[in-house]
Amino acid sequence: MGEQSTYYSSIENYIKELSITSDRVKLVTYGKTYENRSLYLLVFSSPENLLNLESIRINHLKLMNSNDSQAKEI
Repeated sequence: MGEQSTYYSSIENYIKELSITSDRVKLVTYGKTYENRSLYLLVFSSPENLLNLESIRINHLKLMNSNDSQAKEI
């Protein structure tokens, strides 16, 4: 381990503030740890892409599915 460690609460406060102050960051809570601490996903992108995350995800899944079918043909 390193010489310094950072407290969970400090990191949590930083990413929350970052998501509030930046239009290029989206903070998503996706679960809890065994210690009941929140697990976060931090998404960095353009403001336009952040508004379209679900459609981007769906398009990605379509591409993945088409690649799977192409792989089966080979």
